[in-house]
Amino acid sequence: MKKSSKNGVVSIEDGLLPSKARHLAKGLEAINKGRNPMKALRRAKDEDEDRIWGLPEAWTTGLQHTLPTIKALRFDKRMDLSDPMEMMERDRAFSFEESFHMGDLQPGCNAKPYQLQDILSVMLRTKMTTEGSTDWFWFIAEILDWLELRGDYDEYTQDPQYPRPHSFIVQDLVQAFAMMAMFFPNLDVTKLVTMFINSSQCDEFRKSGLFEPKERSQTRPGRRTRTSYKFREKGVWKEWKDFYKKDSKRLYGDVYPMEWSLTVRPIIAHLYSAGVIAPAYIEPHPQVILGIATASKEPHRPDTRDLFINYEDQYDNFPFNFPSSFVHPKTWPEVLPPARTFSSKHTNARFALLRLWSAPHYYPQMVGLFNRQNTSFLDSRGRSWEWKFVPMDMPGREYSVHHTTGKRLDILKHKFEGGYESG
Repeated sequence: MKKSSKNGVVSIEDGLLPSKARHLAKGLEAINKGRNPMKALRRAKDEDEDRIWGLPEAWTTGLQHTLPTIKALRFDKRMDLSDPMEMMERDRAFSFEESFHMGDLQPGCNAKPYQLQDILSVMLRTKMTTEGSTDWFWFIAEILDWLELRGDYDEYTQDPQYPRPHSFIVQDLVQAFAMMAMFFPNLDVTKLVTMFINSSQCDEFRKSGLFEPKERSQTRPGRRTRTSYKFREKGVWKEWKDFYKKDSKRLYGDVYPMEWSLTVRPIIAHLYSAGVIAPAYIEPHPQVILGIATASKEPHRPDTRDLFINYEDQYDNFPFNFPSSFVHPKTWPEVLPPARTFSSKHTNARFALLRLWSAPHYYPQMVGLFNRQNTSFLDSRGRSWEWKFVPMDMPGREYSVHHTTGKRLDILKHKFEGGYESG
């Protein structure tokens, strides 16, 4: 329980903002070590100002060099003018991101994003010199203009379906530019980022393999496939069904195979510690709990078991009626065939693919409180759990993720159809 209280998702469900909880934790840690707690609190607040709230130093100095007469709004004044709901959502969003990566069970998955975030933070805190190029600054300004957005919003719309331009859009856009610019080292607009990445302070970062996609693609990641229960081949569940129906008079938890339990229990504990799942305070019976955890193998990992959840509706208590607007995975466009055809005719072809990140067992999309029972499952001891984020095994999960992502992309679809050319 002690570990579970430290993750960002758990902290959003009480009355204390995650940033405040972090500040208090730093202060208590300093007291326990016999150090000045106020100094630790100030340092924690400064780190949050740089990471969450404040404008990147590179942006403010670039703005000063580009438009010397403009003065940036003081940080404390800007915070006073921001909408309280916006402040709360942004604060919690950063804690969500921490939990997303904490729940990722791939080897090295936690260290890599933190290494990237550390490099990014140092980069954005770097002041622009008067000799530095401001091409990147104008490039970002052009994107804002193309999307018909401003960088100085002081209003906030709380409708979840609204595109929601917000007062921190510049922070997000500068960070997105910096993260993408490092992969385009030969452009004038990315010159400053390239110089930083090639500096001595990024020696270890350059060796991380991030800039060697061809080499990384030669090895398939050791993770389970993302197919949901609805679309997974039925043969995957044969071993589970043979066990489950073998002795129907006994509670399955009493005879659950030890090998399977040794697989699923550590994974469930890890997901709970990260705040991805939580105890479901409902009767632990298959009539009210839809799923049951099992440990299965897949063809690409024949010697490795992983957590899978069988969401068979044994009592017809969980009907899933998908809207006709949902797109079946079979009709999704194939990306690789046309790309290969094009590259065979154009030897220097390059492609950019925007892919939605996910952990092996879930997507970074919230499950509403009213839907959590539909994701509930029983573990090897018969305890009930529910997901806070969309599980890979959720029946028809492909429909849900495709629909949600498509709705967000539709907001800018009219812009992408027209194309974009930088001036």
